[in-house]
Order: sequence, then C-alpha cells, then structure tokens
Amino acid sequence: FNGFDPPPARVFGWRVLELKEQGVSEAEATAVAD
Repeated sequence: FNGFDPPPARVFGWRVLELKEQGVSEAEATAVAD
C-alpha cells in the first residue's frame, strides 16, 4: 500500500477503543489518545 495513511480521526478512534477495552474510562481514553 503505497502512501497508505489513515486519517487522524480514524487513528484516534482506534486508540480510544483500545484503551476502553483495557478498562480505561472514555474520558481518560480521550485524554490519553489526544
């Protein structure tokens, strides 16, 4: 995939989801992912 670069919003969403799966609250996940 030449130049494949997911938009920041998608990356942000994935990071929040990953953190929430680890038991982090949504507010904390948003703060960390940002």
